[in-house]
Amino acid sequence: MISDIKKYMIRYEWFRRLPVNIKLTCIIYREDDEWVGRCLDLNLVATGTRKMDVVKDLKDLIISQIQFTAENNNWIYLFHPAAKEEWDRFVKIKRQCQHEKTKLAASSLKSTMDLCFV
Repeated sequence: MISDIKKYMIRYEWFRRLPVNIKLTCIIYREDDEWVGRCLDLNLVATGTRKMDVVKDLKDLIISQIQFTAENNNWIYLFHPAAKEEWDRFVKIKRQCQHEKTKLAASSLKSTMDLCFV
């Protein structure tokens, strides 16, 4: 998922002109009979019966949200943090399993995007 987002972002001029640093925290977990993917910083949610579908849908939601924000220069509206319960779930899940973190830097060095997935 991280590599897909990195490939997408690097291709677009708007990413290289980001006026802000972006740190995104995401979790993918199973709840009842479905997979749930959440981007906690943007309060985006994807659900489905297959994990890979949820990962793809969440990736697409993240990219769409950031692209829309960049194209409309609405940076003040980008972040809508998830509820405290979801952040607590992230902390609990993070303790139980491995997580993947990467930093994606734009060539202009004005912006970075930190992504953390558990």
